[in-house]
Amino acid sequence: MVFDDFMWLWLRGRSSKQKACRSTYLFFACLRHEQMLLVSIAMVMPQASKEFTPKYATLLSAAQYAGLLVGAVLFGLLADLTGRRLAWQLSIFGCSAFTMVCAGSPNWAALNFFVAICGLFGGGNRALYPSQVPFFATDTL
Repeated sequence: MVFDDFMWLWLRGRSSKQKACRSTYLFFACLRHEQMLLVSIAMVMPQASKEFTPKYATLLSAAQYAGLLVGAVLFGLLADLTGRRLAWQLSIFGCSAFTMVCAGSPNWAALNFFVAICGLFGGGNRALYPSQVPFFATDTL
């Protein structure tokens, strides 16, 4: 995490090399965020199934994929109405907030619901980050 902070400070420069590195860095940072959602479900599901003993243990990943699908559509529409930058920031904030809420889920149904909402915000991030990389790679940073 400290490396990311120092890397971002270096990438704030105006040279063409730094601009190219900045756009590449943002692209892979957004991909890493998306992969973090999918990997976290794989790490949480075995322990959550032992704790809550659900009838269908794989429902957690289905809830996340449903949220990702709906979120990509809804945040695309929201970006058209409010602007890409605001919708992208809202998706990152919502995904972070609901990831923390998932940690305090009292039962399996609540965990599935919160994971679906987290997937909804994560789907917005997935739909909007390709449009944000060129925006942040320009001179107007």
